[in-house]
Amino acid sequence: MSHEISARRSRWSYSIAGVLSNQAALQAIRRYRAQSMTEPENLQIAGEDFAIAYQALLSQRR
Repeated sequence: MSHEISARRSRWSYSIAGVLSNQAALQAIRRYRAQSMTEPENLQIAGEDFAIAYQALLSQRR
């Protein structure tokens, strides 16, 4: 999945890639909080977070 997103990202401008990264980070924080995690060092941005952020960006473009 991450290779797919990387390939798509290479076709986008850096500003869109920045938005995607920010949205993935926010998604990771939402997931972290939903799991009631409390240790910040356990927070990781996963491929799934990028996939969700990517889908959200696509839906905004329509």
